[in-house]
Amino acid sequence: MSPQVGVGVLIFREGKLLLGRRKGSHGAGDWSAPGGHLEFGESPDECARREVLEETGLT
Repeated sequence: MSPQVGVGVLIFREGKLLLGRRKGSHGAGDWSAPGGHLEFGESPDECARREVLEETGLT
């Protein structure tokens, strides 16, 4: 496996930080901000937007 670039997104609204509880094998049950790995040809901004939409439904 080759190294990958990860992107994390901090979303604040009215002094609160959006976190989600992780599912699956990696960190299951822990709280984290939306994020994930860059896909081939994707910019960090595109990755951030995609991951937030996938994980939260927010645009």
